[in-house]
Amino acid sequence: MHGSRNSFVLVFLSLLVLPILVIPVSAPTHAQEPLPDVRLLIDVSGSMRESDPQNLREPALELMVQLLPEGSRAGVWTFGQWINMVVPHADVDEQWREKAIAAVSEISNHGLLTNIPDAIELSTFDVERLGHAYRTSVILLTDGKVEVSENPIDNARAARDLLSKVVPELSDWGVTVHTIALSDNADWEFLRAVSQATGGLAERAQTAEELSQVFLQALDIAAPTEQVPMLGGEFLIDESVDEFTVLVFPDEEDTQVELVRPDGASIVLEDAPVGASWYHNERFELITISDPQDGQWQVLAPASITRVNVISHLRLQLDRLPTNIPSGKTPQLGLALADGDAQLSDSELLDLIEVSIRVYRADDQQWEIVLAGTEADAGGELRVDLPMLSEAGRYELVVHVDGRSFAREVSFLTNVIDPQPEIDPTAAVPVQSAGSGFPAWALPTAIGLLLLLAAGAWWIRQGARVADEDDWDDDDPADHYDDDEDYRE
Repeated sequence: MHGSRNSFVLVFLSLLVLPILVIPVSAPTHAQEPLPDVRLLIDVSGSMRESDPQNLREPALELMVQLLPEGSRAGVWTFGQWINMVVPHADVDEQWREKAIAAVSEISNHGLLTNIPDAIELSTFDVERLGHAYRTSVILLTDGKVEVSENPIDNARAARDLLSKVVPELSDWGVTVHTIALSDNADWEFLRAVSQATGGLAERAQTAEELSQVFLQALDIAAPTEQVPMLGGEFLIDESVDEFTVLVFPDEEDTQVELVRPDGASIVLEDAPVGASWYHNERFELITISDPQDGQWQVLAPASITRVNVISHLRLQLDRLPTNIPSGKTPQLGLALADGDAQLSDSELLDLIEVSIRVYRADDQQWEIVLAGTEADAGGELRVDLPMLSEAGRYELVVHVDGRSFAREVSFLTNVIDPQPEIDPTAAVPVQSAGSGFPAWALPTAIGLLLLLAAGAWWIRQGARVADEDDWDDDDPADHYDDDEDYRE
């Protein structure tokens, strides 16, 4: 009977412990624009030798370094098992660029792990001291998953802690994290969760062209710049432009790029005049002209991507949409022209202006809205509803202003997402990760077995004690054994 009682208890305890064994553990008037503050985080783990054998990172990073505007702040960190600040976080100037280019050229793939949480935390070391003068953005490039140790449980815990503790704090302080996955092995759901929670961009890249384009998109958000539109290789520079920069991605490495001034004079790399700066590498050409002639310029080169950024006291002010916005609503875009800090509201000037907003969705659907400057309010501001952005999807917006004697253009991306399903930080991090170490179910299983063994041993002892009491015989002197007496009278 006692044996059957013990068996029943063991079965009962097993049923209680069974869930532990099989369930994984989860744990309006426009204010002064803030200056960009960009933190670049570059994965140097050993797996990058396979994910980036041609070192696509180097020219893409060089592009970022060259395009960061003067007066902004920036720093470069590499991460594998350890985090290294390879370019100090400081004001961007020519000396900073030289240090950054030198550091980028020495990037190697020697890291043993992929410590993304520490990279984000250490690069935002001053988050509590950030002021409103800067717009802080983190751009993280990786090919892998969170890997802080060889134990997948530690990795899952580190990823969840980052999403549940660090990322909300960054969001509260206005820090945006853009993530770029450089391989299919990257933990896309985790990277997307980090970006979405901070209002950042999450992208994948497989080729040099894709990586350069993604970096440009991230930079357009982190450090917005105005452009002048280009058509057929030609672009108009008006007298308000103090400086412009032409970016060209030639179709072939040996392509000769030529810039033609309004007076017909030619500018080439080998004979760049005073006031021209020409940066060349195997992926792109970056030509900056200070105090340029006003008129029609031309770029002569077969190119896949070309853009012209301008620095001018005549500026297009834009209330940009967030990078991620909820579906089911009609966003509104506000824009105005300003000369210096003064917003233009003169009706005669606004009468010469036409504004077009082109919207492109990832499924190739397009829309265009055309407005006249006379539709602006008394302060010179135009506001337009964008009903096409009520549906979920990925959109590119190109805002074009034509003032007859001048033109400006701004482009940016926005993702319209359905409120449900939202990304759950816990669900975005798998409990079991690839790699060596104990599987995620090992610890709860071991605990369950120990509880089961302890409970069984206790019950058996209790059963034996009851058995001794049942077998007690008052007439048997042996049952009156005592430590102090041989027999109890």
